[in-house]
Amino acid sequence: MNKDDIQLLYEYDRWANNRVLQAASALSDEQFTRDLGSGFRSVRDTLVHIIAGEWGWLTYWKEPTLAPRSSRI
Repeated sequence: MNKDDIQLLYEYDRWANNRVLQAASALSDEQFTRDLGSGFRSVRDTLVHIIAGEWGWLTYWKEPTLAPRSSRI
């Protein structure tokens, strides 16, 4: 994987997240929080999951070293 591959993936991630947020913003409060009976109970819980994943990757990329955590003591 090179710099251009990473840039393309980053741009796709932004595009996809913007589409998801646009769709979610059109929902009523009831639709947003309705229990869907799936892996994530609601659209809200799905968005929380997506945001947590984004936060995790941001944290990973901001680490000063990419060594496995078990070797960082």
